[in-house]
Amino acid sequence: MVFGFECEALMKAYQEHLKIQEANLAPSPWHGSIPIDYAIDCLILNVDLNQTIVAVDKVQGKNIDKIVLTALTIAVKGMWQENGKYESFYDYAYGEGVRLGRDRFEKKKIKEEIIKSFFSVLHKADIAFHDQMFEIYQSAVAIRKKQKTIVSQSFYNLIETLQTCKIPFRIILRTFGNEGNEVAKEIQKHTQINFKTGTFNENYSFEYGGETKEIIEMIALKKVFSLMQLDHWCIKDNWLHWNINGEKFDSGKLFLFDLSSRVHSMFFDDNIFPSGSIKNIVHPFCVTPFCQGTDSKIDELISRKILVPVDFLQTIFDEHYFEKHVIESLKIRSIKDNTADNPAA
Repeated sequence: MVFGFECEALMKAYQEHLKIQEANLAPSPWHGSIPIDYAIDCLILNVDLNQTIVAVDKVQGKNIDKIVLTALTIAVKGMWQENGKYESFYDYAYGEGVRLGRDRFEKKKIKEEIIKSFFSVLHKADIAFHDQMFEIYQSAVAIRKKQKTIVSQSFYNLIETLQTCKIPFRIILRTFGNEGNEVAKEIQKHTQINFKTGTFNENYSFEYGGETKEIIEMIALKKVFSLMQLDHWCIKDNWLHWNINGEKFDSGKLFLFDLSSRVHSMFFDDNIFPSGSIKNIVHPFCVTPFCQGTDSKIDELISRKILVPVDFLQTIFDEHYFEKHVIESLKIRSIKDNTADNPAA
């Protein structure tokens, strides 16, 4: 028995999409110019691939249909059993897998089987709501398949806008899998952006161009951060290191940033959550003493739009999803910088 539903953000995004489609107009929020006074030398965009800008997960055997279904189960919240928690259907499925599975593989299988039952569960509980969600599902799948590209149109729109506005930027593709080169080649084909390749090995040693640079020392961390300002990168993160250490954020994808510099860094990932969540996959690390300790303040970095928890369905329905988050992040930075320069303001 299911008690109540909530998916306000998703419904709002879908309704906005329908309005834009009806008007046949989707103007960029930048309107061809930079919306604010910004004081940065470089914008570094760390971007996860699967369920962030890519709708296929070859490693886990997920096609567009499966990824959209998973994203929908994340968006829809309810109480899925009597006296249960009010949570997303995905979290419910995950919890049941942990509770009933005897090992890692069985837990995953149970979770996936429950996710497959999503529409059946909705149909039994509320036919009208089921029909709404199924319409959204079909629409999202159709839009994504129509694009004919691996990377979402929303992300390509961001790149085009940054190039048009002549904002200095670097894209850092981040993945635990092997699809990075394929994604990098497609982006290069559409945007003329060339990527260098690198790998974060165990203990966050960084390997590129045949050399291995140990980055345990603070000065070496700065070196890697400097490299990210010079070129676009396709970086493979160390899944084994993350997995062996319990899949905790402090063993996850290393996110280098510096709040004291004129380099503005962001990280887009669908697995960014408020502090305390066991599912965080990004490990923020400030490269200067100015913001030492900020690495653990995930909530602050989320509120400043430096860490961006990506809503995959909204990246489909909103052609300017990534642009809007970059604008908001730069606005917040501008306010913070002006406040720091003028404490009395």
